[in-house]
Amino acid sequence: MRIAVELAPDSVPLSMEFGQFLASNGHADEAVDAFRRVTALQPASPEAWYFLGMALYTARRDADALPAFRFQCVAPAAMRCASVCASAKRQRNAMK
Repeated sequence: MRIAVELAPDSVPLSMEFGQFLASNGHADEAVDAFRRVTALQPASPEAWYFLGMALYTARRDADALPAFRFQCVAPAAMRCASVCASAKRQRNAMK
């Protein structure tokens, strides 16, 4: 599976599955890397932030896990807000 991820580094489903595989087999630190890749590719994914938080927590990195869990709750709303603001700005510019 590692080779597949290396061949398709932008594949969110593959990176997510790889991270879950690593986490369930006791490789929390490597799982953190996989889930960080997913959150970089899909920052509005609450699932990705949750799994990142769990991997960090399992790796005993509680101070890093808490922000991931918090972002799990706000990421979708923040992304929607940014999208609405960008749309409003485009509309305003089109009216000039």
